[in-house]
Amino acid sequence: MATRYDYREHLQLARKIYNNTRTYVVKTHQNVRNVKPIDISKAKSLVHNLAENILINPNAMMWLTHLKARHEYTLTHSINVCILALIFAKHLDLHRTELELLGLGALLHDIAKLRIPPEILDKPGKFTDEEFAVMKTHPIEGYNILKEDAAIPNESLEIVLHHHERINGKGYPDELTNDQISKHIKLTSIVDVYDAVTSDRCYHDGISPYKALQNIYSWTSGHFDKQYVEGFMSCMGIYPVGTLVNLSDGKTAVVIATTKKTKLRPMVLFIKDSNGEFYKQRKIYNLLSQKWDNSTDRLEVKGVIEPKVSEISVSKILEQESLTPQQSTTQQIDKIKSLIE
Repeated sequence: MATRYDYREHLQLARKIYNNTRTYVVKTHQNVRNVKPIDISKAKSLVHNLAENILINPNAMMWLTHLKARHEYTLTHSINVCILALIFAKHLDLHRTELELLGLGALLHDIAKLRIPPEILDKPGKFTDEEFAVMKTHPIEGYNILKEDAAIPNESLEIVLHHHERINGKGYPDELTNDQISKHIKLTSIVDVYDAVTSDRCYHDGISPYKALQNIYSWTSGHFDKQYVEGFMSCMGIYPVGTLVNLSDGKTAVVIATTKKTKLRPMVLFIKDSNGEFYKQRKIYNLLSQKWDNSTDRLEVKGVIEPKVSEISVSKILEQESLTPQQSTTQQIDKIKSLIE
């Protein structure tokens, strides 16, 4: 498990890569709206860097998927689905080539939503049948935008076209059934829904990662491939990174890292003390550390806090944490950078 020092260093570096990807997505969205060409080679390069960073420390990138705001949902969703798909693929030990094909399709999967009229895309209430019919055009439109570019692989194009298919044949646009849906599409469809339900959107407040996994599992029948849902739950852990938790001594914390050995005892960042006061200097606590084994002060996770009932903004905390000036040396930062360049 990483130390506080490693946590800060990796988060800072991951934020740089995230910001580069965000800049690209903003420009790409502008190009889609203005019917201008999309730079696929740049997208491939960014996905490559994301994949490299995730192989080093997936927790830092997972943490960054909580950098989102209600008014930027379409923008951040594309980045988050890419990151989550890469993390899930790493967990499944997919080949590096598969990771990057999957990541490229995930990054571009909703590209045509930028051509949906904003009064429909950002509608706060339920869609009419006519409005939903318009929304359902975005996979085909996205496919059409990208298919003429020889630089984008067919596997990535298929993700753009079919990420709303469901195993019972009731998805769209082609009503594919289980055996007709590729592994890459099945993975993307799960992380697509996960990020959607954990995000604040124009028509609903996001739920906690913990609750989102429960919901997705309950929706599995007819919608998702059960083995991949269970695989995603295993990947994310009992308390996914970004989950707000109550601790046994009354403190409030946010989960910042997990491993296969730390599903129940993750690394957390203290947010509030037992009196409900915000920490001025946030502390990291490793619930799995052996130094607590024989201690009466050992903490446990006692419960999960839903974002909508808390005054704590995980996104704002992350914004502050990832921009905190580092105490590390230039040589040590360069050492980590060299691993992903």
